[in-house]
Amino acid sequence: MTRCAIAVGVVLLTLVPGSARAAIVSVDRVEHQAAVEQAALAQKLAAKDRRVNRVASRSAARATHSYDAIAPRAALVFDVATGETLWQLNSAQRMPIASLTKMMTALIIADRHQPAETLMISPKAAHTPGSAIGVLPADKRVPLEPVFVGMLLVSGNDAAEALAEDDSGTEAAFVQRMNRRARAMGLGCTHYSTPHGLQDKGNYSCARDVAKLARADLENPWIRQVADLRKAKFPFPIKGGKLELANNDFFVQRGLRQIPGSRVTGLKTGYTDPAGRCYVVTATLGGRELGVVLLHSPDPLTEVPMLLGRAFAGR
Repeated sequence: MTRCAIAVGVVLLTLVPGSARAAIVSVDRVEHQAAVEQAALAQKLAAKDRRVNRVASRSAARATHSYDAIAPRAALVFDVATGETLWQLNSAQRMPIASLTKMMTALIIADRHQPAETLMISPKAAHTPGSAIGVLPADKRVPLEPVFVGMLLVSGNDAAEALAEDDSGTEAAFVQRMNRRARAMGLGCTHYSTPHGLQDKGNYSCARDVAKLARADLENPWIRQVADLRKAKFPFPIKGGKLELANNDFFVQRGLRQIPGSRVTGLKTGYTDPAGRCYVVTATLGGRELGVVLLHSPDPLTEVPMLLGRAFAGR
C-alpha cells in the first residue's frame, strides 16, 4: 500500500488510496455495529438486574410485613369476646405446654375456692422443683390468696402443688379433676399429668384449646383481676411477715410498645425444653380485646406484638 503524508501544523494527515479507504470504512462500520450491539446488550442486562432487584425488594417487604416471618410450631390469634379465630398455624397440633398448664389449675381453684381461705403447705409442695415462690413454709397453714397469686405471677410450681393438694387431697386426684374439666369444656386435644406442667410426659394441649381456656380464665373475675398485676404484696407467715411477688411476664411488665394505646390484660407464660417458649398474651385496644397463643416459639418478644399488631389493624 502506497501512502503520502503531509504535515499540517501539528496534525499528521495520511492519504490512502480509494480501495484501502473503503476497506477501512467497512471495518469501522463493523466495529461500530458491534459496539452498538454491546451497548444494547448491556442496557438489557441492566434493566433485567433492576427488575430482579425490584422483585427481591417486594419479596423482602412481604416477608417483613406478613405472617411469613412467624415461626412458632403452633399459634393462634383470637378475639377474646367472641372466640373468633383471626389467624392460626397448626392450631390443632398436640404439644407440651409447660406452665400454661396452670391456667387450668387457676380456673378450678378460682371456681371452687375463695381468696380468704387458708391451706396447709405440705413438705412435697414446699420443695417442688422448678419455678417457685420459694418460701412456702412446710407444715404450716397460710392464706390461700397469696399462694394463688404467686402461682400466676411467678409461675410457682410449689403454689400449684399446694393448691392442688388442698383442693383434692392429692396431686393425682386433682389432675383427674383437671382432665374432667377439660373434657367438659370440649378441649379435645388436651390432657394433663400435673397441676403445674413441670412434667411434659402426658401433659399436652394445642393452640386452639389453650385459646378457649384463656377465654374461660378471663371470664373469671378473680383470675382477670390477678392476670394483669405487675406486682403484689401480702401479709404472710414467713420471716419479715410479707410476701412480695413480681409478675415474670415480659408483656405484663412492659406492655406492647409497638402497639400505641394498647393495654396488656394477661395472661401466662411457660417454658420447658420440650415445650419451648409458650406464651398466652391478651390485650385491649379501642374497646376490643384480642389474644395470641404461641407454642414453642423461637422469638415470642417479636412474634407477639407482630401478630397482635396485625390483628388490631385488621390485616
